[in-house]
Amino acid sequence: KFVEAPHGPVADPDLFTDDNSFLMTTGRRQGTYFHSEHRQLPWCRELWPSPRLEMNPNDAARLGLEQGQWIWIRSPWGAIREVVDLYYGIKEGTVNANHAWWYP
Repeated sequence: KFVEAPHGPVADPDLFTDDNSFLMTTGRRQGTYFHSEHRQLPWCRELWPSPRLEMNPNDAARLGLEQGQWIWIRSPWGAIREVVDLYYGIKEGTVNANHAWWYP
């Protein structure tokens, strides 16, 4: 049985009131790191130097964003910065942020 997250577009539509609203997932794992570990290792930082926000290129074009651009991601619970990573494999209106990132 599928149950939408408590702050999704159906359960909490007031959060999705304009064209800058996205449904964000954070579950994708990146092979260079293990959860929040190894981010202090120089060779890992060479392979994956910054947190990436996967976004459909059509959404990025609508917002005037480009591949590799640093952006702020804001929610009612806080804000983070990540780099835009254009990816046609993600549905328009949805973004995927790298999880467990920290800056040494």
